[in-house]
Amino acid sequence: MKKSLLYMSILFVCAFAQAQNTYVPDDNFEQVLIDLNLDDVLDDYVLTANINTLVNLTILNKGVDDLTGIEDFTALEYLWCPQNNLTSLDLSANTALETLNCDFNDLNSLGLSSNTALEYLSCKNNNLSSLDLSSNTALERFYCNDNNLTSLDLSTHTALTQLFCKSNNLSVLNLANGNNTNIVGFSSTGNSNLTCIQVDNASYSITNWTSIDDVASFSEDCDTLSTNSFERPAFSIYPIPNNGGIITVDALEAVTYELINTRGQIIKQGHLTSGKKPTQLYEPISWTVCYDNT
Repeated sequence: MKKSLLYMSILFVCAFAQAQNTYVPDDNFEQVLIDLNLDDVLDDYVLTANINTLVNLTILNKGVDDLTGIEDFTALEYLWCPQNNLTSLDLSANTALETLNCDFNDLNSLGLSSNTALEYLSCKNNNLSSLDLSSNTALERFYCNDNNLTSLDLSTHTALTQLFCKSNNLSVLNLANGNNTNIVGFSSTGNSNLTCIQVDNASYSITNWTSIDDVASFSEDCDTLSTNSFERPAFSIYPIPNNGGIITVDALEAVTYELINTRGQIIKQGHLTSGKKPTQLYEPISWTVCYDNT
């Protein structure tokens, strides 16, 4: 009798495991799975066994609001879901993911914290104001145009070959990853607050990466204000370093001054008989200062 009960219990557990379902509340998402013959009834559930070995999934312009259930697509390597209505997307459970396109949604958040295999990411035309890519160091091609991103740190992304981050609100971009000579595609235009782009070699970037805004310059250290050009005691400038705000030129004798960014553009200039001249810097920038006594 005990053996019979044990045998029945094992059968019950096996049957339950075989019938395990994944919750898919978005009807448009479930309909995509039905169209792919992964499901058969629109009832908010799909057999987990039907989806957990799927490698490729395309959901193009299907009116999907919610991808709940995607976490059980554990073998997924390729996800293409542009032109939907997604506002958030967490793919941290999809650790095999290598390619993601989620362009033209309404994303405010994108979770990629465990996607260490990710090589291709395109999240253009969304509402992202921040994006943590610290775990995605295998990334080779990254496209994030037309978002609201304010900062990108790609200093550990040594496999990167393409970066297009146009039309954001970037004020910080760190590309000093030791791999700049392998980056064959780059554009950062449309970021009026991005005055300094940190790179491996400024001269190389000036020559090879021309798609930047007029206000932008390349530097090997965007956090440090250069003081190399004013060594004589007749002239001083402070505070150093300066991250935006008020900077003061102090002349002990008559002086003409220029503030020049690392691209050679004159940003501020003026003449002092003697005394202090405060000047407003609206954005952080690396400076060089030149002067001639008059």
